[in-house]
Amino acid sequence: MAASTLEEIILLPTVLKVLESCAQVDSLGFLIGSASRKTCTVIGSWACRLQKFVSLTDQLREIQALLPAGRYICGVYFGWDKALDESDVKHFCYKHLTAAFQEVSGHDALYVVPVISITGIKQRHVFQYDIRCGELSSPAACRLAETDDAGAEVVFRIRGRVHLSFELAANVVETIKNIGKGIHYLKKVVSSDVAAYRLLGSRTILQKNVDCGALYTSEILAAMQEENAKKDGKKKSTERIEEVTVHLLLQTTGSTAACGTLSCVPVIQLEIKPYTAVTHQLPIDAVAMVADTEPAARIPAILGEAVCRQLEAMELCFRKFHQDVHRSLPRPYHFRPSGMLHFVTAIYPDCVQDADLESYRRDLHERFCLPLDRPLFRRGNAHLFAADRTTAGYLLNTHDGLPSSGVAGGRQYVVQGAYAYHHYMQDRVDDDGWGCAYRSLQTICSWFRHQGYTGAAVPTHRQIQQALVDVGDKPANFVGSRQWIGSNEVSFVLDHILGVTSKILFVNAGSEIGNKARELAVHFQTQGTPIMIGGGVLAHTILGVDWNDSTGEVKFLILDPHYTGGEDLKVIQTKGWCGWKAVEFWDQTAYYNMCMPQRPAAI
Repeated sequence: MAASTLEEIILLPTVLKVLESCAQVDSLGFLIGSASRKTCTVIGSWACRLQKFVSLTDQLREIQALLPAGRYICGVYFGWDKALDESDVKHFCYKHLTAAFQEVSGHDALYVVPVISITGIKQRHVFQYDIRCGELSSPAACRLAETDDAGAEVVFRIRGRVHLSFELAANVVETIKNIGKGIHYLKKVVSSDVAAYRLLGSRTILQKNVDCGALYTSEILAAMQEENAKKDGKKKSTERIEEVTVHLLLQTTGSTAACGTLSCVPVIQLEIKPYTAVTHQLPIDAVAMVADTEPAARIPAILGEAVCRQLEAMELCFRKFHQDVHRSLPRPYHFRPSGMLHFVTAIYPDCVQDADLESYRRDLHERFCLPLDRPLFRRGNAHLFAADRTTAGYLLNTHDGLPSSGVAGGRQYVVQGAYAYHHYMQDRVDDDGWGCAYRSLQTICSWFRHQGYTGAAVPTHRQIQQALVDVGDKPANFVGSRQWIGSNEVSFVLDHILGVTSKILFVNAGSEIGNKARELAVHFQTQGTPIMIGGGVLAHTILGVDWNDSTGEVKFLILDPHYTGGEDLKVIQTKGWCGWKAVEFWDQTAYYNMCMPQRPAAI
């Protein structure tokens, strides 16, 4: 949607904060937007490299391939350190926003936002630039929002496989050209009428140029809920659907498929030469953001755009990692780091390990103005969709969806990233009555695994005991026993197995734990790791605190390893095995130690 067709631009506070803190003098970057009806909401930014050998249009292709459909480059920003004159903005636009930029972006008009080092971003300094005629004007309306609300949307996740065939030439350059031709063909197929999309759990199939009436996205999803309710014999759910999995289908028969074939007699040429053909089944896993108010007839085109963007990203991956194109399969991973208002989909080749992708990940951190001291784009950091919430029999992030803690005026500080819930009686180990600290440690280890800090499996009880023997903390006969461990032992194991250091926080009595709310809040803000707490004869995992620093009221988000039932999230949440607890939850007279793992500095 071109900026000239929009009536209002909205800048969200998180974006303003990033731009004003990261935009340097003479810097330049793209603005990432979400368009709905007549409004463009700026939800992110991307810092450009300003080297002579890296063109702005190539960088535009790169960022567009990383974004889900429904997100687009709506404008640019640049850093400035002097009083701003309109002629300065015009000069910037003439220099950078060329016809080539227009062709790649697909938009005639873009927003231009100067970030002035002294005053920051002001509404009066937001412009529209029409690339066709070179005209600069003010937008019809510009608003600096107070919250990060970008409107009601549904995440469509498109999955499937497409066949890429190409000739493995004698040199890399020719092979990459052949891959480009194959990708171009696939994009043409996906953009045509033969592509269809089946909503998982429904009989609904969406296809271009197939009449679906005057329906909107919200009505399509409501019909899907009703269909599922009838099938299961239950009442229709009133919960809003936020994620939908869609299967990509390609029609191979019928008049629609025939339209794309040649209607003339082919001329056959025979060329005898050595020929090596390579066929990959590319794993499609694309994301599209669709507004509730989007007409249903538009959805197939949006989903098709998502798949085409991913195919283009895969081509870029082949170009970047061209050493083993005949063996290496590009695989998509979706990320949504804390504080980022949009998805990023990175394509990593199967044959390249995380350690060898560090320079590429560092570049992503810098371009999105993200911290450089923690991994955010490793494979283990991939976003957990609803369909991914169980892995190898363990529930992930069991605190998601819990009701409010009830702390009036409180602020929540919770674990950052994914973890698996480890508890009594799992893994065919009967540890009821002695294994709670082991299970809390396993939950912490799973956090480091899911954040990409380690590829090592979560240690078993026996491996934990062996580690304590290896470091000299326990005698040899400790291995295979049913003896308890505490917070200090947990810290020893984390250091020995993962190389992770921990801070130990001590309180004389459970009644004093509320006095540590500030330290716990700082821990979850800066480290974000689960905390193991041991006191008396019990161990638990603290996942967060909800704290009012004015009144001192606090509640603790507790994951209880003493649960012995099955992996039933509803039971776990409603029965309090994962939930908010008041200070009275702790034994008021027992002393407690808290093991607070520290994040290693890494990307």
